[in-house]
Amino acid sequence: MRRPNVFVIGNSGMVYRLSSLLYALGSDVFAGTVNYWQFCEGSKLRKLWSIPLDWFKLSINLISCDILWISSASHHSRHAKLAVLISRVLRKKTVIDFYISHYETKVIDRKLYKKESKAAERLLKCERQALLSASRVVFLNEAERDYYCSIVGVDPISINTAIIPLVNERKATFAELPFFNGSRDYPVFAWWGREVGNPIHGIESLLKYFCEIEGRLELVMCVTNEIDEHKIECMLRKLKCKSSKSRISIRHDLRMADGTLQDYICKNVDISVASMGCTKKASVVVPNKLVDALSMGVPVLTIESVGVTELIGNSWPILIRNNNLIEQVRKLKGSINDRAEINSICINLYESVFSIDSFSNKVFRLIDELK
Repeated sequence: MRRPNVFVIGNSGMVYRLSSLLYALGSDVFAGTVNYWQFCEGSKLRKLWSIPLDWFKLSINLISCDILWISSASHHSRHAKLAVLISRVLRKKTVIDFYISHYETKVIDRKLYKKESKAAERLLKCERQALLSASRVVFLNEAERDYYCSIVGVDPISINTAIIPLVNERKATFAELPFFNGSRDYPVFAWWGREVGNPIHGIESLLKYFCEIEGRLELVMCVTNEIDEHKIECMLRKLKCKSSKSRISIRHDLRMADGTLQDYICKNVDISVASMGCTKKASVVVPNKLVDALSMGVPVLTIESVGVTELIGNSWPILIRNNNLIEQVRKLKGSINDRAEINSICINLYESVFSIDSFSNKVFRLIDELK
């Protein structure tokens, strides 16, 4: 059987999912070849003079390939739209890794554009074309697929889709979980990330929730800059959160990139906090922080999400926000043998759904279906 040739176009901003795809297709397990073109959107002037050159480069690669793969969230770029147009003329199979809806993010979630604006219309048209033109559209889970399709007015039954969940790097060390191993008598929760004003995070709702909890605990907010730290401080003043029982602290000196955040989590944190947003999007997605936490062997507190339930269920080590958090955590502590058992449960969930091996197997299966 002829070995498949896959041509990948990717946005330099989506580093890890793109590198995971290239890792899978470049491995010895994949019985095929891969070519890759990474783009980074330039100035309008460059776009004008580079179109003929882009057309030529894309045509050369597309003529020789069997499958065009538009990597995560790149379907809105001019390179991807041009590649899809040429591939349709050449009758090539096309895979679009949808990842997120730019229309939903910019118009509905963050409200950067009004629905009736020209910018919103362009985004909506682009999303519809991406969904309807591909041989297969990849989504992170079925709940997101149904939500995004409903927004752009496309029946998910009318298109060919595949589910390939989030993928994340396996962390080198496991969390020590001081509360669960008995070296601390109260649990420490941690949220980490950027853009604290993003509705999907629900930061104000998260802070309010922890301010109102009765019982001893600590919440650490790990942000990436002093601006986000100031925003959280303003939210706390607005909430008049002065509870001595629910201690809330803020750190802006820790980073995943240099290992300091990972080291802090593994040594100090008992439960991570994922999404607390009240939006429709928050109720269907699987937060990246949930995957990060599981890969380190850390349990996760989050709101109820259809996407999370679909992929991994909502039982231990996933805690669903409720009014009896402290009691729930202490009962869970009494139901496990030791810290290693918690690590093992978390890691097994991560390996089965979000690891590079799980991701690669789903990619290979999809390519086999399209050959």
